[in-house]
Amino acid sequence: MMSSGFKRRTILTALFLGVVLFTTLICLRKKSEVQPAAETPRPEIKHVVLLTIDTLRADALPAYGNTRIETPHLSDLCKKSILFERAQATSPWTRPSILSILTGLPPSIHGATSKAIEIEAVLPDAVPTLATLMRKAGYRTAGIGYNPFLSFSPNMKRGFQEYYFFPLKIMESDGTVTTFETFEPGGEFEEAMVAKTAINDSCSTTVLTELTKKWLARHSDEKFFL
Repeated sequence: MMSSGFKRRTILTALFLGVVLFTTLICLRKKSEVQPAAETPRPEIKHVVLLTIDTLRADALPAYGNTRIETPHLSDLCKKSILFERAQATSPWTRPSILSILTGLPPSIHGATSKAIEIEAVLPDAVPTLATLMRKAGYRTAGIGYNPFLSFSPNMKRGFQEYYFFPLKIMESDGTVTTFETFEPGGEFEEAMVAKTAINDSCSTTVLTELTKKWLARHSDEKFFL
């Protein structure tokens, strides 16, 4: 026979478990009755600018601790932005690195690794680039720059409605000079035509900056990926 003390403990335990179960059910019911908060709509990103600076080491910049030079505009941008301290390029030179940025693929996959300027492994049509995806999302796409590895590249031009890259002439690996038409049909505007004849190695930064500023002013009301 059970003792009266054992019975009392059993009853108290049952009551305690009953209270816990009842409280849990009440909480679950109240939780189910709470209306989910309305999701805050994400603000539309209207302008996307990808800026690449060729052959610039991180440790040459004040943002990474170099006190010998000043880069006021870039330093100001770094202060207002997320600064990655351990980012690493996929390749030590231009063509494979930039194409990795535009595709998210390593050089071993996209295959654009030849150092001969006029030779390039062309991406399969099924591989999208950042420009093709942005264009598909409704953005106007344009590329402006100066680099012989990018000026004529069919991979780099893919998806851009306008592509103003210089130089227009390159020296191939066998010493011959080839001229490339880097402007996409329908994409030319007067400022680019002026730059087409004015640009050279010594003035590329100044001319490209002015060309870019005029392009931005022209398309400021549109969604764009530049």
